[in-house]
Amino acid sequence: MQSRIYKSAYVTIALIICNMLIFIYMIFHRVDVYNLYGVESFAVLFDHEYYRMITSMFMHGSVEHIFSNMVCLLALGAYVEHDLGHIAYLIMYFFSGLIGNVVSIGWDMLLDEYSVSVGASGAVFGVTGAAVVILFFGRKRLKLKGSTIIPRMAAVVALNLYSGYADNTINGAAHFGGLLGGIIITVLITLIGRKQYTMEEWV
Repeated sequence: MQSRIYKSAYVTIALIICNMLIFIYMIFHRVDVYNLYGVESFAVLFDHEYYRMITSMFMHGSVEHIFSNMVCLLALGAYVEHDLGHIAYLIMYFFSGLIGNVVSIGWDMLLDEYSVSVGASGAVFGVTGAAVVILFFGRKRLKLKGSTIIPRMAAVVALNLYSGYADNTINGAAHFGGLLGGIIITVLITLIGRKQYTMEEWV
C-alpha cells in the first residue's frame, strides 16, 4: 500500500525535484537569486514584486534547510496528496506557502524588522496542518497499532524547528502561518468535498 502511494505522489515528487534543481542553481548564483526572488516586505508591498511570494517558496538558504524541508515533504506529502487528490493537494500546498509569507511580512512590519526570507517551510508546515486535519476526521478508522503517523508528524515539526534555528534566513512566522493555512484550507476541502478518510494507508 505505502509503496503504491509513493509511486503515485506525482505532485510531491515534482515539488521535491523543482526545489532540488533550484537549490543547485542557487549554489552558483546565490546572491543574485536570493536578493531578486526572496520575500522582502518592502519589495512586495511597495515595489509590487508579488512574484516573490511564490519564487521564495522554491529557494533555500542552506543544505540543512532544504534537507529538512524535503524529508518532511516526502514523509507526509505523499499521504496527504493521496487523501486530498492531486489538484486539491497542490492548491493547499501553494496557499499554505502564500499564507505563511503573508504572516511573515505582517510580522516584519509589526516588529519593524525587515529581511529577506526564503524556504518552502510555510508550505511544508501546511502539509503538516493538512495531515492533522485528515487525522482528526479519519481518527475513528485509524488503526493506531503499528501506525507511523505520529512519529512522522513529530519528525516534520522537529526538523523544521531545527532548520529554523540553524538558518537565520528562515522566518518562524511563516511556519505558523503555513500551519494555520494548511489546517484552514484542508478543513474547507474536506467539508466542501465531503471527503471521508479511511486512514488505511497511514498505518
